[in-house]
Amino acid sequence: MNVIPDFKASTIIPLLTRNIAPGSTIYTDGLKSFEGLKEAGFQHIARIQPLRSELRKGAKSAVPLADRAIGNLQQWLIGTHHGVSKGQLQLRQPGCSRFAASCPAPVRRSRSSAPNRLPKRF
Repeated sequence: MNVIPDFKASTIIPLLTRNIAPGSTIYTDGLKSFEGLKEAGFQHIARIQPLRSELRKGAKSAVPLADRAIGNLQQWLIGTHHGVSKGQLQLRQPGCSRFAASCPAPVRRSRSSAPNRLPKRF
């Protein structure tokens, strides 16, 4: 492991030629400093993430699972339940598994004191 002073090609490529076997495939981001890797004897595959506007139009993400994880984290931090209301979430007591017959049924709480009755349709 080396600390490099900058990300210039004149710094990165000599470091890579000293530490990586010639002909190896190197996956990088789209940094322009890596453009000389093919000339240095490496196979270079640049992974470039499209812009958000391009992703909305249907472009493929370079890291789809990371995008989903970050999106879920953002929604969790906002405090949403991804379209699930609290009434749909089962409230369980600590220590009860979902197969335990001895645990009481989840408590349903209504928002008002009035009973939830729907009018009958004729």
